Amino acid sequence: MIPINNLLELLAKTCENGGGTTTTWTPPQSESRKIIINEFVKQTQESLDVYRDAEPEFKLAIVSFLKKISEGTAIANTNTDNTHVKNKTLNQNKLFWGRVPIIRLFVAEIDPIIQCLYPEGRDGYFILLGVALWPLKKQLLESKTLLNDKIKMLGRQLDREEELLTQLLNGDPSSAKGMEISKTCETLSLLLRVLKLINQFVPTEPEIQFCLFCFRRAPENSKFCPIHNSSKNNTEYLRAKRVSQAIPDFQKRMRAYAALRNQEGVIQDDLTVSEFERNSNKIVFRPTLQNFFTQTVTDWNSVRNIWISLIETQLPYVTRLLKQNSYHDELGWAGFVQHIYASLNDSIETTSHPYCVFRYLENAENWLMHDDKFRDQRKTDKESIIIRMAEDGIKQSEIAKKLAVSPAYVSQTLKKRYRGH
Repeated sequence: MIPINNLLELLAKTCENGGGTTTTWTPPQSESRKIIINEFVKQTQESLDVYRDAEPEFKLAIVSFLKKISEGTAIANTNTDNTHVKNKTLNQNKLFWGRVPIIRLFVAEIDPIIQCLYPEGRDGYFILLGVALWPLKKQLLESKTLLNDKIKMLGRQLDREEELLTQLLNGDPSSAKGMEISKTCETLSLLLRVLKLINQFVPTEPEIQFCLFCFRRAPENSKFCPIHNSSKNNTEYLRAKRVSQAIPDFQKRMRAYAALRNQEGVIQDDLTVSEFERNSNKIVFRPTLQNFFTQTVTDWNSVRNIWISLIETQLPYVTRLLKQNSYHDELGWAGFVQHIYASLNDSIETTSHPYCVFRYLENAENWLMHDDKFRDQRKTDKESIIIRMAEDGIKQSEIAKKLAVSPAYVSQTLKKRYRGH
């Protein structure tokens, strides 16, 4: 396989040796997204006045949450408008304007307060536990239950608590228990209101799926790309399955790439330019590469030859497919990317982020290389497959498992091969 770091090093050296000028770019945030964010912040702030009797610590946590959003220190880009806001204030916690990242930021502010206000045995604890919101952070981020359903459950539970509160206060207006429930209901009603606003204003992002066999994108809720869908083309499915079984390391790499593409605050499907750093959950490139990726989007002609040279010298299998459609003739980065996906028969992939495209091409090359190597093998020619897999460094036990044969058969096949030499 082609090590991605080696390709990145080669690209970095090419850039440092005079490949294009160094420029920077900070595109504006889209006006439509600004309006949405401002309205979300405005209505949440108004809620603080409505629920004025909520716990002060809880209200301060919400103020902190809103401050990070309104000042732009927590929102690094937009998801749906192909624009990006470069954020220099918050290096470790850049977030996208999306459901999971915003909830993550929200619970980071309020969960410690909730834990302190409502330890086990308090009314707030029992209310949240009864609607599957305890612990709050885990239930909001890891639970399979939809946010809208949790909102409905919390609303119904608070209605019941309000009825109990009315009965207590009618019996004894100065009841300590009544005062406690009143404060709890007010605080959790504010929590309910903020969750409703998040549900209303902040979009969800469907998970990016990749084919279990190859490098291509798969439709939502599907395990395979259209080419390798067994219901449409059983021959291609079986062929891809054979290739996939022979290259387990490729599947590990694809899983890592899919995790990167789906990781909040790193890369989203329609993001164009950003900074990354390999520490914690971020990837940040050296300035040379960052400038190159920025130029790719803003000044394609200045780096076009670098991309083409890298592809043609390092990715021969990809090059063969691209040249069938005269990819040199494409104008602009967007057209170049569209041509790549069309040439590689990927009808679903859309990302135009240069780093994602770079990794995509590397994954495509590795798959196409092995597809060429294993595509003509059939079950009747298992000996050849065993030999090739062994030559690729795959352990005999792993070969036997992948091909559904006995370890003894694998061993005998390889011994026969070596005796033949």
